Amino acid sequence: MLIQALEWSKKAVDASPDSPYVMDTYANILHRMGRSQEAVKWEEKALSLNPNEQGFKDTLEKMKNGVKTWRVPEDEGKKP
Repeated sequence: MLIQALEWSKKAVDASPDSPYVMDTYANILHRMGRSQEAVKWEEKALSLNPNEQGFKDTLEKMKNGVKTWRVPEDEGKKP
């Protein structure tokens, strides 16, 4: 499922190369797949296009520290 999501997300990046939000999604999928170095590069690119986006800053820090950036059902109700 993640492989297909990555393919679709890459197509979205190719179609919207100036969209930091599309890049952020792509980076998060890469990170979830364990491709964190590549994810960091994409998240940095997203942040460079929208440097005031605190969510990108937080996500980038998590990626650099090897922390998950996504929620899973067992996380519901827990504090981040």
